[in-house]
Amino acid sequence: MGEKQIRQVASDPAFGDRRARRYTAAFDWVMESIESGHYLEAVAVLDSLLSDRLASRSWHIRKVPPTSRDTVKGLCVKSLNGLDKTDSPAVETDESFVAVIKSIASWADARNEAIHATAKIFSIEDPAVGFHSVLKIHRSTALDEVRLLQELDELDTASRELVGRMSGTYPNAFFPDRRPRFSRKEGWLQFD
Repeated sequence: MGEKQIRQVASDPAFGDRRARRYTAAFDWVMESIESGHYLEAVAVLDSLLSDRLASRSWHIRKVPPTSRDTVKGLCVKSLNGLDKTDSPAVETDESFVAVIKSIASWADARNEAIHATAKIFSIEDPAVGFHSVLKIHRSTALDEVRLLQELDELDTASRELVGRMSGTYPNAFFPDRRPRFSRKEGWLQFD
């Protein structure tokens, strides 16, 4: 695992279908985790989904393939500021994407601060709050991330449709209430 892996582009329908199924299963797990009070679990899986979708957009804009080590915050910075300008000067120019990427970057800072402080007490003045009470705070962290992921996905899906392409999240991996119903024969067991 020491070597950086490059994110692959779906080169055939089977690869795209596997990616969409993985997204769907991951998002469904997120929602189950939130419902059952496992907010940090939800945040971790959402972070993976969000970084993958940001990586896809970054690759489209910057023409530089992202690696498995790119973080959500790092992808936001690259998309907005064009790090490595000598290799890829391109930055996100679509104002809708810029706005949501800025929100994601801001969210990532708040998430990092909250997660890294979950089990810590920093001073004697800290309120006497139990661990489970602190975890409940992460519910809003997870729900904010769901909202940002869905905003990014809607923009991405619309921008791809304009050029006759399909998003890797098709059909509505991050919107369970919009998903079409599939039969068991087609292998989408979670939708019947």
